Amino acid sequence: MRSDLAADFGTLTDDHAVLFERRLPGSLALVWCYLTTRELLATWLGEGRFECKIGGNFRLYSSENSIQGVVTTCKPYSRLGYSWNVLLNTGLPDKLIGWDSYVDYELRPEGDHVLLRLTHAPIPDECSSRAFALWHTFLDRLVASMHQLRPEPITRRFERVLPRYQRWLIARGTIKCPFARAIPETMRRQSRVMRRETVRVGPRNYFLKS
Repeated sequence: MRSDLAADFGTLTDDHAVLFERRLPGSLALVWCYLTTRELLATWLGEGRFECKIGGNFRLYSSENSIQGVVTTCKPYSRLGYSWNVLLNTGLPDKLIGWDSYVDYELRPEGDHVLLRLTHAPIPDECSSRAFALWHTFLDRLVASMHQLRPEPITRRFERVLPRYQRWLIARGTIKCPFARAIPETMRRQSRVMRRETVRVGPRNYFLKS
């Protein structure tokens, strides 16, 4: 199954959030399993571990770096959220690279399908093309896995969709250089505020406006 890149294109919100919506086959319970079960997560997001409870640990592994987070929202078959921090694998104590951000999934039934709404924020403008391409790749793999098809390798799919996002973001003035990776101090401050809010008030919805 090939993804319709135009139809599945993500959007960038005003508050530096990457937003995707995908219609997935199956029930809410099945989609929830793909988001929270270690064996099914490995088919599209990556190998790792996931504790499906508020405060539970979330971690994905790769050869160069890993993703670590803590579950902040867990409403079975409805809402799931966790922090998303990139760690550099050096053989030494974990070293955070980049910034703190948060991933949020919302599920809604639509007939025989489920509408998945994914938000990742805050994303610095300079890193937005890679964030878009990565989540586009992950979600393509999720759709393929749910259709019992072999997903396209992550690197190959990522390299195919990245130029489209780079051209789009350059055209709208979001980025000037497609390979810029600097993180503005304003984004660091926003990330720190979100992290303090998590500690102070516990799990909350950062991404959907009331």
